[in-house]
Amino acid sequence: MYKTNESFKKDDFLTKIVGFNCFNVSKLSSQTKFEKKGFYSYIFPYSKKNINTCQKLDFKYISSRVIFKHDKKIPKKSISKIEYKITFNNKDLTINDFREIIGVLSKTSRFYKDNNIRKYAKKIYKKWIYNSLFNRYADKLIIVKSRNNVIGFVSLKIFQTDCIIDLIGVDEKYQNQGIGSYLLRKVIDQFKQHNIYVGTEVENIQALNFYLKNNFKIYQYKLIFHKHT
Repeated sequence: MYKTNESFKKDDFLTKIVGFNCFNVSKLSSQTKFEKKGFYSYIFPYSKKNINTCQKLDFKYISSRVIFKHDKKIPKKSISKIEYKITFNNKDLTINDFREIIGVLSKTSRFYKDNNIRKYAKKIYKKWIYNSLFNRYADKLIIVKSRNNVIGFVSLKIFQTDCIIDLIGVDEKYQNQGIGSYLLRKVIDQFKQHNIYVGTEVENIQALNFYLKNNFKIYQYKLIFHKHT
């Protein structure tokens, strides 16, 4: 029988959604044992040894993740004003308000790139947004509305001197109108004394260009491997 060890941490969030045990892996060796019908996610900075071990254990490369950090030294760029309603709380919101944004986010996630778990991607992001907004996981929330519809938002986690952008999304119909940049500017202005970080998949070229354009620099690079047993 499989026993949990220090190298595996059960992901209760994913386990509940997909219906079988999911684990986040912190360390691998060629002798690592896995339980049957499980999902294992290993995210690590580039390492030839780790890559070789993953391949030996039949892990599959899924994606690469870039962690950005806001560069305070670069002068702020002026952005055009947008005529949308900005709110700083989630009063009177429902998960249906984020329906279009959930679809956009799920198609750019690592889960969507994994054929074995792709069907759960939208459900994962729906629950992720719900937890962030309605279960008070997020410490700060900024929402953009148009005609009383949510068309963009950003949720944040604050840790002493660090500000982590947990989720950021804009309805596909409203992209390329400066809304995402406006949301980032709100974050930067409010947390100018913090180190601001955000992550995205390296294959998401639109997101990479978006963060680079908004004075973020690459801080860390990680590889993502999945294993299904």
